[in-house]
Amino acid sequence: MSRIAIIGGGNMGEALLSGLLRAGRPVKDLVVSEKSPERSEYLSRTYGVRLASVSDAVENVGFVILAVKPHDIDPVI
Repeated sequence: MSRIAIIGGGNMGEALLSGLLRAGRPVKDLVVSEKSPERSEYLSRTYGVRLASVSDAVENVGFVILAVKPHDIDPVI
């Protein structure tokens, strides 16, 4: 199964993460990149998901989901 990177762990990123897990996607196939340390800790604690920098998150994944606000896209890409 292809791994999925979610860039952005805010409300949209969390909704996607939660939905993927509820749909049966194994947490080991998911990685999240979130710039806020507090939010990262919450996502890790709540969902057990692996956290990584953007550059590390997108390595060896089949899909990348950008879940960031429009003004944050350029710095991410």
